Amino acid sequence: AAAPAPPPTVLLTGYAPFDSKSDNPSGDVAKALNGTCAGGICFDARVLSVDSHGASSVASWLAASPTRWSAVLMLGEDVPAMFQSVKLAHLELVAANVRSHTGVEGGAEDDELVDGAQAYLPSTIDASAPAFAAIAAQPNVQWHRDAGTYFCNEEYYRALYQVRSTNQSKSGALLPTLFVHLPPPDVMAVAEAQALAVSVAQAIVGAAPPAAAASPRVLLAGFGDRIGPQRGGAAALALN
Repeated sequence: AAAPAPPPTVLLTGYAPFDSKSDNPSGDVAKALNGTCAGGICFDARVLSVDSHGASSVASWLAASPTRWSAVLMLGEDVPAMFQSVKLAHLELVAANVRSHTGVEGGAEDDELVDGAQAYLPSTIDASAPAFAAIAAQPNVQWHRDAGTYFCNEEYYRALYQVRSTNQSKSGALLPTLFVHLPPPDVMAVAEAQALAVSVAQAIVGAAPPAAAASPRVLLAGFGDRIGPQRGGAAALALN
């Protein structure tokens, strides 16, 4: 008899501590889950440096190994400087084509990450899947349309651009890719954040959209000057 297929593997990333902090919940979750399996999935987790090298890593790994993983889940920590009241975990639907506010050598603040590319790229998950509805119904979790202007957004945009540029997946569909911002540990304990990451990873793998050829296609248009966080144009992009 043929050997059973191995469980899907999710590429999971978090960030190292920054701003003189001693820890970062996203990196703590990644370290705890690395090499483990839960709920029918396994984790290949990495902790990234908080700089443009770290933010470019996922896109580089996907370019080098386009079919190695079944999905990508990236984690980062929300901080009050980015979101004035950080009380929720944010499932980010959209990434913006802007450089980090800390700047990149040779580039000015808010320059494009990818010259001439789309201003916003939506996640490649199926956000309408029932598993995600259950996750978003939790009181400390919500969908969100602003990944910020720091390295988290840069990592997310570069990964989505790589996936969408090469249509990477084993099934023919776009590789399911999502970024989740975690609140600080005093708001959500690391153990709770770890459980959330596992449930989101399970939903991502289970909610992988079908190959484009298997479904009817609809042309959906919106106006560029209406695109932005919490605006109607971003909602149109989220369905792209």
